[in-house]
This record gives sequence, structure tokens and C-alpha cells, in this order.
Amino acid sequence: MNIELNEVRQRLRPYAKQKLWNKAFCIGAHKTGTSTLKAVMSILGFDCAPQQEIEISTTYQVQKGNYRELFNKVSLYDFFQDSPFAQGSTYVALDAYYPNSKFIFTYRDPEQWFNSLIKFHQEILNKKVLGKSEIENFGYLREDYTLKNTEYYYISEVDEKNDLEVNYNWELLYNKDHYIEVYKHRRDEIIKYFQRRPKDLLIIDITREKDINKITNFLEMPEFINFTFPRINSTESKNESNNIKILDPKLIEILTKKRLFN
Repeated sequence: MNIELNEVRQRLRPYAKQKLWNKAFCIGAHKTGTSTLKAVMSILGFDCAPQQEIEISTTYQVQKGNYRELFNKVSLYDFFQDSPFAQGSTYVALDAYYPNSKFIFTYRDPEQWFNSLIKFHQEILNKKVLGKSEIENFGYLREDYTLKNTEYYYISEVDEKNDLEVNYNWELLYNKDHYIEVYKHRRDEIIKYFQRRPKDLLIIDITREKDINKITNFLEMPEFINFTFPRINSTESKNESNNIKILDPKLIEILTKKRLFN
């Protein structure tokens, strides 16, 4: 039984367009299943933002406290993931500007997250040993993007002995304990922020889920819309697959009537 995902998307799109909430933001860190979640949201029929376009046009502005372009971009789509949504406290500004929105915190074990991050960076930088020069010379999106992003989120320190100035400590680059502490600190800040709003935040470890049931329930979609996760952009495996398995008989019946199965 073969499934044309684009046709499944078109069949599910009317359900997505009936949503009672505003926007949906994935605020989990990179390497926590964010690309897989985007694939799920696309199959479900939601309009997913072009990640790299938003990243290059808004991330540095957000670091400077300017959200105007980000808000302009967000107004055009239903779902968003990765930078600048995956880092810092951008979710607070989005929550204020787009009330009645849904926030999905993709999460995985901190040790697994760090190992996946390191492996991914080693692959894209084509280096086994990662240091300052690799970050300075890596031209992802633009010449200084990776450098500024690393400085802002991972190696900046407040110097208590020097008028509380912010300095960049390159000894912290890819320091496992430090990175995990940054990861866990942001996790705790997110959970505490939404602690009285359980309907607005979904915490999910996609690596431990067998199907998308938690996501569709959180998005208030019909219970019969359920299928397995498409596994994509996996650092651990080169055998990536967009295949899904429909799990609910009612959904199979609906799709069969529409001749989406061969």
C-alpha cells in the first residue's frame, strides 16, 4: 500500500484550516526532531514557513531586540521551527504578539542531544575536531552567521569584575557540561513559563513516540487522524524515509475513497 504524501496533505488540509488556535511554534532546540515535526505538520495540511528564509532574515535582528521582520514573516504561515524559534526566549515575544497560539517543545535526553549536535556539526563542517577557526570560517547562510550565533547563545559570559560586560569565552565552545547546562536551563525556563497553561505547551520526545497522536490531540484535530512519524534529517541514519503508516481505519477509509492508495 503506497501513500502519496502530497495527496494525503490535500485531503487533510480542510481539517487544518478549521483550527481554533492562532499559530503553532516548535520551540525545541536544533537536533530534537524539529525537521520531523515540520514534515508532520505539512502532511497534516498546515502552511509551514520556509525555515532558512526566516532564519537568515530575522535571527540576527531578534538578537538585537528587533522583532518587526519576524512578526511580518509569522503572519504569513501556520507553523514555524528552528532559528530563531529554537533558541533563547523568542517564544515570549511570540506569545505576546500572537495570543491563543500553540507551542511544541521537542525534547530529547540532554546527553543524546549533545552527541547528535556534535556529530551533525562534524559532518557539515567536515571536521572531527571543532574549534574557533571552524566556526569563524563556516559560511552557513552568510559569512558570519554561525560565529555570531555561537557567540550569542553558547559562549557569552557576564564579567562580574568588569562592570558586568559581556565577554566571549571560547573555552566553552563545545564544552559538553556547559552546552548541556545551557540546554537544560532553557528547558526549565520554558516549562516554568507555561506552568499554568498546560493547553498551550506540548512537551514531546519524538524519538520515543510511535505515532503522532499526542500532536493531533494537542492541535485539537479529529482523533482518527493518526499515522507514524516520517523519519527525516536523522544524524544517526543515512537511510532517511518519508514513508508513513496510516494507523486509524477511519482515516484509511477516507483516503481510500479519495483513491490515494495504489
